[in-house]
Parts: sequence; structure tokens; C-alpha cells
Amino acid sequence: MDNRTINSRLAKRLNMNTKETSSITEQLVSVIKDSLSDLDKVAIPGFGTFDPVKEDEYIDIIDGHKVLMPPSISVKFNPGTQLKKNTRRI
Repeated sequence: MDNRTINSRLAKRLNMNTKETSSITEQLVSVIKDSLSDLDKVAIPGFGTFDPVKEDEYIDIIDGHKVLMPPSISVKFNPGTQLKKNTRRI
């Protein structure tokens, strides 16, 4: 499912137009990104948990040259029990 489909389904359920729901989803994603970049865990009951994983800088060898790789943050998603139950039926 793409972003457009999510927004149109959300608009239909909330009885709103797609511009309003698009703004809501953009703001939700922004809040989640900000929280994860601050290394805060984001839990959405019934859906799952987003866990930020910080990787420190390290030295890598690329084409025979040492390169300092910058620190990074990756995200691990752990589905909630309700989501797991619903996907098992599919």
C-alpha cells in the first residue's frame, strides 16, 4: 500500500478530505522521525515498536584506503501481538 492509498482510506474513515489526512500523516511521520533521531523508542499500541539502534563511527577499508564512516541510526521494528495475530490470518 502506498502513501496515496493510506491517505484516501484514512480520509474515508475519518470523513475528511485527503489534504487534511495527508497533513496528519506527514506530521505523524515527522514526530516519529524526531523521536527516533533522539534515540527514543516509539511504541504504537496494537501495531508495534520502533527501536532506534545507534552505530558508532568506524574505520572501513574501501579500495585499499582507510575511510572513517560516520555514526548512524538504524531502526528496528518489532510488531505488536495484535498485528502478529492479524497477519497470521492472512
